[in-house]
Amino acid sequence: MRTVSSGVVRGFLLGLTAALLVGGVIVAPSPAQGVAGFGDVDEDRYFAHAVQWMVDNGITTGTSAACFSPDDPVTRGQGATFLWRMEGEPDAPAHGFDDVVAPYQQRAVSWLAGMGSVVGATQTAFYPDRPLSRGEFAAMLHRVAARPAAQMHPFTDVTAPWQQQPVAWMVAESITTGTSATTFSPGDTITRGQLASFLYRYKGSPGVELDPSSPRCDPPSDGLTLRHVGEIRGAITPKSVVFSGVDLFFAQNMMYQHTITVYDRSLSLVGTISDRVVLSEFGVAGANPGTAYWGSPVEAAFTSDGRYAYVSNYQMFGPGYSRPGEDSCSPGAWDNSFLYRVDVESLTIDQVIGVGPVPKFVAVTPDDTKVLVTNWCGYNLSVIDVSTATESARVPIGRFPRGIAVTSDSATAYIAVMGSRDIAVVDLNNLGEPLSWIKGVGTSPRSLVLSADDRYLFATLNHGGGVVKIDLANRAVVGSAATGVGPRSMSISDDGTAIYLVNYHSNTFSKVRTADMVELQRIVTPDRPIGITYDPQTRRVWIATYGGTIQIYEDTLP
Repeated sequence: MRTVSSGVVRGFLLGLTAALLVGGVIVAPSPAQGVAGFGDVDEDRYFAHAVQWMVDNGITTGTSAACFSPDDPVTRGQGATFLWRMEGEPDAPAHGFDDVVAPYQQRAVSWLAGMGSVVGATQTAFYPDRPLSRGEFAAMLHRVAARPAAQMHPFTDVTAPWQQQPVAWMVAESITTGTSATTFSPGDTITRGQLASFLYRYKGSPGVELDPSSPRCDPPSDGLTLRHVGEIRGAITPKSVVFSGVDLFFAQNMMYQHTITVYDRSLSLVGTISDRVVLSEFGVAGANPGTAYWGSPVEAAFTSDGRYAYVSNYQMFGPGYSRPGEDSCSPGAWDNSFLYRVDVESLTIDQVIGVGPVPKFVAVTPDDTKVLVTNWCGYNLSVIDVSTATESARVPIGRFPRGIAVTSDSATAYIAVMGSRDIAVVDLNNLGEPLSWIKGVGTSPRSLVLSADDRYLFATLNHGGGVVKIDLANRAVVGSAATGVGPRSMSISDDGTAIYLVNYHSNTFSKVRTADMVELQRIVTPDRPIGITYDPQTRRVWIATYGGTIQIYEDTLP
């Protein structure tokens, strides 16, 4: 580390972790010159010292572990968060804005509102996702500083009365010199680098030590291109393939193989798990003592540490199981089925948990306390208590419940109801409460994924030919992409900039940019692509095809 005087620095923007990613183009990294721990912050750029100061003071962590994205735009919600962090994260009474839903923005916007600094807002709307202009930021910062008086500024393009004093004050305090000698560009969106510099100068441009480390700053997923890198064949008929979150991939091969096949990142088979169980050994009431039963693995979900996998079985085979349910069914006297827990270290089934008829999708809540299972022919949701390995509740949902997405605080579950145009909203802390709904998203919603900040929900439409983006603040569809016939399973990149989904009847899969819902790629696959999963470390997409293959694609630079 070498000590460097403050110098002229300007701009930064936020650094909210991957959950706060802003769409846009990331500047190509310069590993030899990167500083402040970011590969895209060159030491000779004007904002280098400002970014280092922000890192040192906990104001930013970058848009990822290795990227700051200095040229990306700042939203109003992000700008509020930066100001709040700069001032030490003070508490304030709750705000009254209906459109501020991101957890990380709540206290920041409340504080800004309490300071009277919410420029550009109404009584009920803050517009957190709207780009923050340079003029708006000047006014916000001026109000945070208690609105000091100042003389005239030299900029001919600053004409709005409410911007006069803020911009004049910034000039007087050497916070800005404008975009030229006579312009400030108040209507331009402020960038992360510019914001960093303004905050740094506002605090007096303190001396910092530039950290010379410069890890590789990879571009965002929506700036990469998928290419085929591998294929797995064998005795498989995968209905789904699911990444453990650590280093393994589970393929569920239904009743056609009665197996779960397990692979590592080298595409090698590391184990095959039979779905054969002796139910009496797991204490299942009514099971014939010592008799073997078979399942039909369909979907899987893992605990947060990847230690255990929960696998649903479409139906059971053995004595007493003669009414297994089917794809077209109504609630009736169907056989209930079971959820298997698999010990990932030993690749053995160590728990068998009763659920409803024809269980489909499985989700483990982020806090690892519950497992949720949609029961296709039961029209309901099984809620499993992980601590007791028992079904604690069965929640009525509607015709053909399928995909599940759970918020990061484990409080809310969204359930796709394929026999409708709606998505059910379940309060996991109050299971006895009536459901609420997101209505009219499109025909046959099937697979669901959430953005990392829980702001947007994405849903494939099995009979709608694409995927929709839902703003959860107002529960309305705000974007869509037409992809192919029979969109089914879906996954999302770790940086949230791209979603990947399979189009079952088109024999294709699609990559869609989440910012504007533009389909970036559509790639032909072998027969009937049905399952998909994403490995963030390798940026690889694994696709299960019902015809008996797993296809592997990697997101790489064009």
